[in-house]
Amino acid sequence: MSLTVAEILALPVVRAGDPEVHVAAGLDRQVRWVHVGDAAEVAELLTGGELILTTGPALAADPGGYCAALAEAGAVGLVVELSARLPRMPAAAIAAAEAAGMPLVGLRRGIRFVALTEQVHRAIVADQFDEVEFARHAHQVFTELSMRRADADAIVAGAAELIGTPVALEDTARRVLALAAHGHPTADLLAGWPTRSRSDGVAVSVGADGNVFARLVAPLAEPTTRVEMVLERTAQALALREMVERDRTALEQQAQHGLLDDLRTGRIPDEASASARAGPWVCRWRGSTCRCASASTSSPDTTS
Repeated sequence: MSLTVAEILALPVVRAGDPEVHVAAGLDRQVRWVHVGDAAEVAELLTGGELILTTGPALAADPGGYCAALAEAGAVGLVVELSARLPRMPAAAIAAAEAAGMPLVGLRRGIRFVALTEQVHRAIVADQFDEVEFARHAHQVFTELSMRRADADAIVAGAAELIGTPVALEDTARRVLALAAHGHPTADLLAGWPTRSRSDGVAVSVGADGNVFARLVAPLAEPTTRVEMVLERTAQALALREMVERDRTALEQQAQHGLLDDLRTGRIPDEASASARAGPWVCRWRGSTCRCASASTSSPDTTS
C-alpha cells in the first residue's frame, strides 16, 4: 500500500520513538521512499518524494539551511532522532520547515531506522508490484477485446469491470452511446446527465487522427492512477475500433467501385460471375439470410 507521512508516523516502530510533530503541514503527502541522511549534502542525492531520517549532525550545524535544502530538493518530511548531542529541535529548523510547508518531527527516544525503512519499503514495493500486475491485466483485457473486434458496449463494460465503477460513453452532444452501470440504477446514473457529465467523476476524450468524437465518463470515480489509466486504455480501444471500421468501410466502397467498373467495361462477362464477385461483401451488409454467398458457390440465382 502507498503510505503518507502521517501513516508512517502512526506505525508502531515510529510510535516507540515518542514522536513530537513540530510542523504538521504536508502530513498527507505520499512517501515515495525513506532515506537515512546525516550528511549535509544529502539534499543533492534526492529526486523528490523522500522522507528523511536523521540523527541530526548536519541539522545541528545549520538548522535552517539543512531543512530549506531538503524542502527545495523535494523531500516530503524530516524525522529527527533527538539525543544528548541534539536535545531539542532547533528553532531555526522549525521556522525553515514551516516556511517550506515540510513536516518536521522529533523522536524523543531512539528507534532502529533500519526497521522503519524495511517496513515502509516493503509496503511501497508491494504497492508498485500491484500496480504493475494491474496494468498487465488491463492490457490483456483490452487486447482480447480488440482481437475479437468487440463493440463499444463490450469495451465500456470491460472498463467498468476493471475499475469497479460505472462508465459511460457519450458523444460530443453529451448523449450517452454506451453505459456499463456496474450494479447501479441506470435511471439514477443518467438523471441530469448533460450537467453531471461536465462536473462529476473522471473523464477522458476519445478521438482518432486529431478528431475528438466522444468522451468516456466515470461519474462516481475518484481520479486515481488506475482509473485514469483504464479510461485512457478504453479510449484507445474505442479509437482503434473506429479506425478499423472506417478502413473496412473504405475497402468495401473500393470493392463496390471496382465491381461497377468491371461491369461497365465488360471485364465481368455474365450475371453469374457478377453475383460470385459481389457475394462476399454484399452479404456483410444484408446479413446471414442473404443468398449471394450461396450463389457464388452453386448454381446462378438471378433473384439473389
